[in-house]
Amino acid sequence: MADKNVFSLKNSVAIVTGGAGNLGPHFGEALAEAGATVILADLPAEKSKGEKEAEAISRMDSGEVLPMPMLPELVILIRSFPS
Repeated sequence: MADKNVFSLKNSVAIVTGGAGNLGPHFGEALAEAGATVILADLPAEKSKGEKEAEAISRMDSGEVLPMPMLPELVILIRSFPS
């Protein structure tokens, strides 16, 4: 990755929807490398895959990565964020 000081997300939280999908883990990894705490959100059925992806990214000495099922409460929270 390029110079990490140019693009810093330290003290930020990033929610990656589709976190257990094909691209979600890659986005999560890039955001974690930039210093963000990352939530890999996906369907509850994908929980074990999301947990594996979060664990793999965390082992890369990146930021904190947490798997989370996409429950209605999380959807409501995301929708409350400003655009």
